[in-house]
Amino acid sequence: GLFDDEIESFVSNGVLTDAFRCYSREPGKKKQYTADIMKTEKIEEVLAPIIESNDSHVYVCGSANMLEMCKSAMIEMTSKFHVNNLIEEGRLHCDVFGALNPAGSGISRS
Repeated sequence: GLFDDEIESFVSNGVLTDAFRCYSREPGKKKQYTADIMKTEKIEEVLAPIIESNDSHVYVCGSANMLEMCKSAMIEMTSKFHVNNLIEEGRLHCDVFGALNPAGSGISRS
C-alpha cells in the first residue's frame, strides 16, 4: 500500500503507537473498509482508550463519506462526548476527499 514503508518506520521508531490499514481498491488484497475493521475487537481494544484519552490524536485519511462512517464507529465504541472532544479540541485530523458538509463536521449532542 501507499507509504507502507514510511508508516512501518514511524511505528518501529515510536512516532506512532499503532497503525491499522485496510484497502478497498488495492490489487491482490482482500477488500476491506475502514469503518468495518474499526469494529473488530482487536482494533476496538486499542482505539477506544485512544479516543477516550485527553492527549491523543486520531488521523483519518480517505473519502469524506468514510470519515463519517469512522466517526460513527468511534461513537459506537466510546461515546458522542469523547468523539466531540476530539473534534472540538482539534485532535481529530482528517485528510479527506469528496463533499464534506462543514456544518456536519461536529456531532449533534442530541
